[in-house]
Amino acid sequence: MNRGCRFGLLLLLAASASAAQELYRWVDEEGNVHFSDRPPAEAAADVSELTIDADISPERQAEAEARLKANQELLENTRNSNAEAAQSRQEERTKSRQADRQRQTRCELARFNLRTLQEVGPVYSVNEAGERVYVEDDDRANKINQARRLVQQACG
Repeated sequence: MNRGCRFGLLLLLAASASAAQELYRWVDEEGNVHFSDRPPAEAAADVSELTIDADISPERQAEAEARLKANQELLENTRNSNAEAAQSRQEERTKSRQADRQRQTRCELARFNLRTLQEVGPVYSVNEAGERVYVEDDDRANKINQARRLVQQACG
């Protein structure tokens, strides 16, 4: 809980008391500040006794409640922003993994096509009519060079 919320809570608690109340403030070994209506169980070196007058004007109580509400809204907005940022980072990681998989698939396909063209047997493609169109030996060298360039582009 941030200091503003603690302070606002402290004011509201004090406002609800019917008389002056004593509070204790101390700092623990880790540097955390504590408030309580009882002194700490362990002997703390820096214990302060605070007296709070319970007669708080309605205006001051309204101000304290407004500050508390503003702090709560700020906390909620911060949580929402953090959640949105985490979701955005997750989406970016997912997109990056998908792009990596697509690059890997393109690379594997380009290498497969190059190996197919480099083999000794006949190479063909299928046209729109479903007929085999064989690659002539003269054109095969050009297609191999083109396939090498595609491998370099797809595989880096």
